Amino acid sequence: MMMTAISLLGKGKVDDAILEVSKAYNLTILTNDHAALHTRIPANLSNSFSRALSYSPLEMRNYCQSVSENISMARYSEEWSDIFAREEQECTRSVGEPGWWAHKLYVAVWTTFTSSKKTSSCEPLWLELSTRSSEIGSGSERVPQLLSSSSLVLLGVCCKAGICGLVKDPNRAVSLLKRAVDAGNSMAENALGVCYECGSGIDKDSHQAVSHYRRAAESGNAKAMFNLGVSLINGTGVDKDLNQAAMLCRKAADAGNAAAMLQLSLCYDNGRGVEKDTNKALHLLMRAAEAGDSTAQFNLGCRYGNGQKGVDRDLKKEVSLYRRAAASGNESAILNLGWCYHNGEGVRKDMTRALSLYRRAADAGLPAAFFSLGACYDNGDGVERDMTQAVSLYFIAANAGLAGAMFTLGECYRHGRGVQKDTRTAVSFYKLAAYKNYPDALDRLSTLLKGLGWHAWN
Repeated sequence: MMMTAISLLGKGKVDDAILEVSKAYNLTILTNDHAALHTRIPANLSNSFSRALSYSPLEMRNYCQSVSENISMARYSEEWSDIFAREEQECTRSVGEPGWWAHKLYVAVWTTFTSSKKTSSCEPLWLELSTRSSEIGSGSERVPQLLSSSSLVLLGVCCKAGICGLVKDPNRAVSLLKRAVDAGNSMAENALGVCYECGSGIDKDSHQAVSHYRRAAESGNAKAMFNLGVSLINGTGVDKDLNQAAMLCRKAADAGNAAAMLQLSLCYDNGRGVEKDTNKALHLLMRAAEAGDSTAQFNLGCRYGNGQKGVDRDLKKEVSLYRRAAASGNESAILNLGWCYHNGEGVRKDMTRALSLYRRAADAGLPAAFFSLGACYDNGDGVERDMTQAVSLYFIAANAGLAGAMFTLGECYRHGRGVQKDTRTAVSFYKLAAYKNYPDALDRLSTLLKGLGWHAWN
């Protein structure tokens, strides 16, 4: 059926080809937008599919690269070329079979076409085809096993996170990763360690996690070196060893791991496992930020915002770093960027942007974001003043342990803002804030308790 599908595709009959694929693997068609594909396939490209069946593995790999280039998807060219190169190396049993390459070409091109429309409908088909082919291929000469150990890692990660159109399935993810580990893949070894550390798809076992990290690190996997280093710092699954941890983070950082650069920066900042050196710490922090670590970008942004720890105050650099970190989904950076827009620091004041950023941070569950939104409703900043809404947001932040929200609720109950005036309730909130050493909380308590009697503290 797959050969029939390729032949149909070569004649430009995309719908018929897709139906053949779905029959072959018992799949549900994932998109009804096949008609649009007809106009996207250049005639010369469609007509060349049938000729591609006779290509050698190397010719097919080169052809796949040209396919990506011909349809103006250059960003996929290197990616697909690498995928075919790995498959050629790791699946030597079947690379000489033309049907194998024709199948891979079909999946690659269809994925590229639909991806060019910025949809993910093709991803689950590609992954499902690979999975089904692997399962069928284990006992069949006609359908070879399509999955290399690298592909198994890809599938495992997608299943673990529930991305690329796959249903989140941690148990299946662990199964796939174990198969890749058996094939000697260090990426899978590290990923399986993460599963053990988090208890995702398998019973939580920090000792097993460390064991997998160690084996992957010995194979030169930088992520595993970093993970093992963090385990040694925290004493999770292994005895604490700050010197060994710093050494591992240094090796991972030298290999280009941004998270390890950040961790090593913290080691130098605090003298953990290395002699304290704030200059080296700053240099590593800057390297990590430049390498794309969003936490490093956020931390460096905070330094520029406050003009501390070796840098002069520079609000424009602060905003720039927050933007980069926020683009990567860093919730704290999203919140701080909102504050910048709110206060006009390093950027023109824009309450619409500020509120949008606060809401994004609140959706991520940051207590300070709820508090900031509450303050906007309290003061009528960018929104119509609404004390009921403000108090509701303050409560969310206070329940999450934010001392500032506890103190502010004390103020609300003391003065009857958005709630009925209640001095005793105000005292209760001031107490909570005082226990967290919030400034002014003790002063408010001493003032109110004089009128209530000191027993109100108990």
